[in-house]
Amino acid sequence: MKICNQVHQLKIDFNITESLKRYVYVYLITGKSCYLIDSGVSGSEDVIKEYMAELGRDIEEIRTIFLTHSHPDHMGSAAAIQELSGCQIVAGRGERKWLEDIDRQFRERPIPGFYNLLNRSVTIDSFVSSDSVFSLEEGMTIRALETPGHSAGSVSYILQSSNSVVAFIGDVIPAPGDIPIFTEPQRSIDSIETLMYLPKVQWYCPAWDRAYTNKEIAQIAKNGIVLIERIIKIAERVGREHFNSSAEEQLGFVYQNLGVEKDSINPLFAKSILSCLRT
Repeated sequence: MKICNQVHQLKIDFNITESLKRYVYVYLITGKSCYLIDSGVSGSEDVIKEYMAELGRDIEEIRTIFLTHSHPDHMGSAAAIQELSGCQIVAGRGERKWLEDIDRQFRERPIPGFYNLLNRSVTIDSFVSSDSVFSLEEGMTIRALETPGHSAGSVSYILQSSNSVVAFIGDVIPAPGDIPIFTEPQRSIDSIETLMYLPKVQWYCPAWDRAYTNKEIAQIAKNGIVLIERIIKIAERVGREHFNSSAEEQLGFVYQNLGVEKDSINPLFAKSILSCLRT
């Protein structure tokens, strides 16, 4: 789907388990050459190739993949696309250990169906920091912005062309109605606040939904901050009141206070809560 001039959104459907379906959005930037923001899960190169063919383009035209972070649904087909196109891969340095060693990522962040979603490591050609700027071609640049919190080295990218300014934000801002996943709660809040006040951005493109205007994303961002702050406060109170309890018991108390059933909790959310209990 075309978002605006030169920016297209592609929905990638996938299964974590046989019964658990998910999806992620990747973004194609078209100019004289083509560029990707994230790559979807393993096998997504077929979806991307088919979409590009509909535009009269070829996957071999991709010059760079800009990865927002290292989770399987964002980097899963990067290695395959690089083989097909010879493209460069760009990412944040804080993600290096998981991007270049997926076995380590699985050990440290095991999820169901991991190796179906991500079966190949990648080598990063260029690591970015805030304000790293890439001149894609005449009249088109991408600026990197470090936005950690959801993961250790999450990066957002700001595309500026003659016609539009678009922010690609990965999973930095929690999806409405979903539970937030983060490694460091305060850094997550700081990064969300950074994205809320970007000047001149016309479209915010997350990995979990349609593109939003800056006014729309501001409210979603505020709601995400409120939720994370609530989790922090509950975890701090549980830590004080139940300091002699085990981590597992403290998790149970946090779930109770949040009004959620333990059996329905994403195990990654448990790690988010533990990061609050440790602070």
